[in-house]
Amino acid sequence: TSAQVVYPKKLPSTKKGDLILISAKGQVIRIQLATVPLLGRSTQGVRLMRLKSADDLLAQVALV
Repeated sequence: TSAQVVYPKKLPSTKKGDLILISAKGQVIRIQLATVPLLGRSTQGVRLMRLKSADDLLAQVALV
């Protein structure tokens, strides 16, 4: 199955800083931008967070 696009956003090319993702049920993940791989146009994107339950939603995204 393919995942849904939740937060389409172009990240800074400097790749400095962190991305914080928070789910509606309280799951939090912080990712260094330097660890997010660059992708070409033919790719499907990068999964940054795997939600614990199917009914959970991404509630907040912050670039710090």
